[in-house]
Amino acid sequence: MKKENKYTIILLFDTPALQNDIKKFRLQELKRIHEDIIIGDLSSVLKPLVNESVTAQRINSKDFKEIIFKNKREIKKFISLHTDNCFYFPMFDDYYEVRYIYYLFVKYNIKYGYINNLNPDVADAGIPKVQISTSKLNAKHIKQGIYNRIIRKLNCFCPACLYFYANDLSRDHYFWRGNCSERKTKKVGVHSFDYDNFMASEVSKEQNYAVYLDVYSPYHPDMIGTDWDIDPQKYFENMNGIFDEIERKTGCKVLIAAHPRANYNDKIYSFKKENIYYGQTIELVKGANFLIGSWSTTNQMAVMANKPLVIVCEDEIWRNQRYRKICMHQAAFFGSKMIRNKCDIKDLDFRINQNIYEDIRKKYWCVDNAIKPDLWKKIIYQVDSEIV
Repeated sequence: MKKENKYTIILLFDTPALQNDIKKFRLQELKRIHEDIIIGDLSSVLKPLVNESVTAQRINSKDFKEIIFKNKREIKKFISLHTDNCFYFPMFDDYYEVRYIYYLFVKYNIKYGYINNLNPDVADAGIPKVQISTSKLNAKHIKQGIYNRIIRKLNCFCPACLYFYANDLSRDHYFWRGNCSERKTKKVGVHSFDYDNFMASEVSKEQNYAVYLDVYSPYHPDMIGTDWDIDPQKYFENMNGIFDEIERKTGCKVLIAAHPRANYNDKIYSFKKENIYYGQTIELVKGANFLIGSWSTTNQMAVMANKPLVIVCEDEIWRNQRYRKICMHQAAFFGSKMIRNKCDIKDLDFRINQNIYEDIRKKYWCVDNAIKPDLWKKIIYQVDSEIV
């Protein structure tokens, strides 16, 4: 039975809030137990280039009140009017482009917490960070560096009330990416949204197939302003060629589990459109014969479902030092074979190293030993104690 709401939950997105986010963050489950929810889309103000580049369907549901902010004045007015009996979840860390939001949090003494890093980022440690291309280095990038490396760490005003983490790695690793304080921010161990979705999802009705865990390369909006330099035509020619060869060798059709922000309908270069599935990643994973990954955190679903995993790092990706290292790291981390081209497919090995998988389960899966999809209940329980 739904409790009487005494406060409003406000989720703020720095990138476009998408229809897929309803499933990704289990928002229908949140709605079931907490009626008063507002979704705020800050992307056109904070990240206009990213906002323009995203073509995937935006949130459009009568179940949620969504506000798309057009300027800072609207943001300031909204936050100033939503202070008492409100709890915010910024779905982003504390960094240069979003500094204005944290300024407003301080100004209006906002209560907030972090759930944005509730994912089992099992292979993040040891991976080089995204690099800004030196050819694009300018005054803005210098300001970003100063804020992210110095000013942000000195900001001790109005820290988050709550910080939720899904595994021991993220307990401290992501804590300092947000505006958190060891003294004032309560750390709460739960499990990930992916794991919650995994427990709640059915198995796909498709048969005899493999699943590629899409990363929306080379169109992902997060790549704007980085050293990303991938030729879409060459990339998709290589990837489709690899998938064709996998199908020929294994007899399994390769289905594409599209990235949550992906929209290939308007792209000239793409995977085969008839093989792309949107919003069905977990269902497809559960019924797959094996999984094909690259550098996505979604690779951890191979462990959840106990499925074999192979890593693809085709030639266009291989040219990029950062993503080459990530793919190599992922292959080693999961004990998986890495494929660069069609010639590597003849030696595919679908055996699972159960010792590695079991070690990942123990270290990274969830810290609350969840046996049912009750993540939002645990989050709301903690928020209730902050609203007095």
